[in-house]
Amino acid sequence: MAETKNAEEKKEHKKLDKEKIVEGERVFTIPLRKAFRKARPRRANYAISLIRDFLMRHLKTKDVKLGRHINEEVMKRLPRRIRVKAFIDEGVAKAELVDYQYEEFKAEKFEKKGRREKLLERLGGKALKKQQEEEMIEGKKEEKSDK
Repeated sequence: MAETKNAEEKKEHKKLDKEKIVEGERVFTIPLRKAFRKARPRRANYAISLIRDFLMRHLKTKDVKLGRHINEEVMKRLPRRIRVKAFIDEGVAKAELVDYQYEEFKAEKFEKKGRREKLLERLGGKALKKQQEEEMIEGKKEEKSDK
């Protein structure tokens, strides 16, 4: 009895997925089992490259952009397979998880901070005062050496 309900729910879910698909979009189920052959730290990166290669092969393009949700899903917990909705826009293949819309985004670039900046950030106001005192002392030493 319970098995038939689950089967019916799956059929309804597939129908809903087909309704969401827009003209020109294609849905792929990409197997990621080869990624599990790699060592744990390398699996996610290898899985992303598997997704890119699969989309290049099936959409016949050189440029592939993956959506944010695909990246998050793979980095969070690597699945055995992933369902992806893909389309071609001006010669660039763009893909996103089936339940989400593709959005353009750029990865945030972080500035590398030196040890001193990290320490000042952690210590707060006291460290800033101490730094200002040191700069004043260094400034006085430079004035004396200039004379």
